Amino acid sequence: MRKELFFILLFIFFLLSCKTKTSPKVEMGSNNIPAYGDTLIEGTIGEASNLIPFLASDSASHQVADLIYNGLVKYDKNLNLVGDLAENYKILDGGKKIIFKLRKNVRWHDGRDFPADDCIFTYKVITDPNTPTP
Repeated sequence: MRKELFFILLFIFFLLSCKTKTSPKVEMGSNNIPAYGDTLIEGTIGEASNLIPFLASDSASHQVADLIYNGLVKYDKNLNLVGDLAENYKILDGGKKIIFKLRKNVRWHDGRDFPADDCIFTYKVITDPNTPTP
């Protein structure tokens, strides 16, 4: 009898401790527009050692940098290269030349335009023998 009572109480305990999972509530700002600007917390396999993408040599740094920076192209869900900051691109001369058409109205965080000169500067820095890229 005591054993049965124990199992019944244990069953009731488990039954009462079960909850249905509820969806997180999306807070609405003024005009019924979702409010943005909260905190993003994401687990990683390690701590980022560098947030400059072409200097980062570990996967944790690349994982964080991918959340911060855009590139000219990116991979879609099927691992196909698609435009990101570039609208599209063409590969010419057997892969020796790539022409990128930049998206219009792209701006830096300070509101300044994103010109092709910025892409050229970045490419020159990355390919400079004095830059310790991995």
